[in-house]
Amino acid sequence: HGGAHHPRHQADDDGAKYFELFSMLADPGDMVLLARPDADTARLFPSTSAQAQAPTLANLVRAFETVAASVREMSRSSIPAIVYFVFAGHGDVDRGRGFIELEDGPFYAEDLERALHGIPSLATHVILDSCNSFLVLNPRKPGDGASQPRRMLLEAWPNAFRTLACSCRRAQRPRSTNGRSS
Repeated sequence: HGGAHHPRHQADDDGAKYFELFSMLADPGDMVLLARPDADTARLFPSTSAQAQAPTLANLVRAFETVAASVREMSRSSIPAIVYFVFAGHGDVDRGRGFIELEDGPFYAEDLERALHGIPSLATHVILDSCNSFLVLNPRKPGDGASQPRRMLLEAWPNAFRTLACSCRRAQRPRSTNGRSS
């Protein structure tokens, strides 16, 4: 990762919208929003913006740890949990390794898989609304853009669902996969 930051305008709005959408499924107290809302977003989504934490690596790791502890507690009480990880922001690729970009650095596909692997959920949904999201879930060997992926993120999990939305460089339609053959 060359350290170049490519701000994604409206990503804070998108994060707030996703937060409000998912608050219909879960208690907002069970959700974490990592975003740096600008003045317009804070005006449009005041209560959601007030809950936002800085989108840093440390805060993301802490959020995964909090969710994992909560899901383990639910599991001990025989309550099934469904986990959603939603990212709206910038994604990029470094030598075939896709990543999502946080304020202080990249969060690579293997970091995401490791974090999600520690959460014993009934189902896990990963929604990536970013450039290069395909390469976050489908890493390639360096310089090998046309060949098969090395290994699809979460491919061994029958309860993992992936949704991608890319719009960089050329228009692409959102894709959804669930790790099962059609």
